[in-house]
Amino acid sequence: MRRLKSYNFLIISIFITAFASTSAIANKIYFSMQSAPVDIASIKPVAIGPNNVSGRCRALLFDNRDLSGNTVYLGAASGGLFKSTDGGYVWQLVSSVDSNLAVTSLTQDKDGYIYVGTGEDFTIGGHGTNGSYAGFMGGGIYRNKDKDADNFAVLPSTVPVRGNINDFFAFINRLASNPQKGYIYVATDKGFRYSADHGNTWQVLNAESSVALSGKIGWDIKATEDGTVCLVFDKQVYASATGENGTFKAATSGLPTPASGKVGRIEVAIAPSYTSFMYALVAKPNGQLDSVYRSVDRGATWTTIIKPSTTFSLFTTSPNARMGLYNNTIAVFPNDSSKILLGGGDLWQANESSPGKQYSFNQISITYD
Repeated sequence: MRRLKSYNFLIISIFITAFASTSAIANKIYFSMQSAPVDIASIKPVAIGPNNVSGRCRALLFDNRDLSGNTVYLGAASGGLFKSTDGGYVWQLVSSVDSNLAVTSLTQDKDGYIYVGTGEDFTIGGHGTNGSYAGFMGGGIYRNKDKDADNFAVLPSTVPVRGNINDFFAFINRLASNPQKGYIYVATDKGFRYSADHGNTWQVLNAESSVALSGKIGWDIKATEDGTVCLVFDKQVYASATGENGTFKAATSGLPTPASGKVGRIEVAIAPSYTSFMYALVAKPNGQLDSVYRSVDRGATWTTIIKPSTTFSLFTTSPNARMGLYNNTIAVFPNDSSKILLGGGDLWQANESSPGKQYSFNQISITYD
């Protein structure tokens, strides 16, 4: 009991001392304000940190100017742009991308210029489907002023109207570069545009028959060194062998269509080693897995290679998680067109068990409770 009383006395003493100190400081502030009124407009906020926390990572780019492969840029959906020059061991914040920290996509053109997309809308309850946005509005696309420096500045042609979530550049979902055409593509909540002059001006991207890929969500776009491009517009896959405006053809054979009501989100990937191979990871409207599809003829026809099962839990089976609308990514190994990585709740690797057969798969990430 004596120890308890001593402990309580100590706590009370600390509280009284803290209160007295706080009161003294408050009195000094009060009387200071009375004697010398403060001009609120003259008060300039100063960031005191921390500034070394990235948050959720959305984009990764290996700098094509560094042949050693050690220079890497990372975009975080709530932390800004980071850079490593030692292959990812040590990271530094790139301070010139500072007015909007919702970095969602990165790409680099053949001349070495790096483009940084902002505006995060791949969030649960986002995508503008019901008029509500759970993500953070962006500030446009940044590009380094000099291709050999990190002096990034926002491209004036991409600055959205402040507070206007319906602006074309308010939410940038993906950026891609076509080195054969010199194009930069942007996928936003309002469709697709492309630039042929390093982002200074932008034009609406068209499919065949001059059908504008605009006015609805541009989910994803991927481009390869030979100019092959695959994209997802309004829950439908389009592909082009050259990436030229007006050459994109809708995939209608083997994939679920928007009219079926079975598509929630689609992510695509192209095999760098053999660009006729394309993949599509399709989530249902409730965020559950629909299937994984593959095309071997540059998107003309598609076949199912992985179906949902009790042994393949890419997205959680919880009916309310909607994970496939949020955690959804796919990539192809650079040296093997038949080996892919799938990201959802965990990371999985899938391989073609034999030519033309179903894919086998195994989880390669480690899950902690």
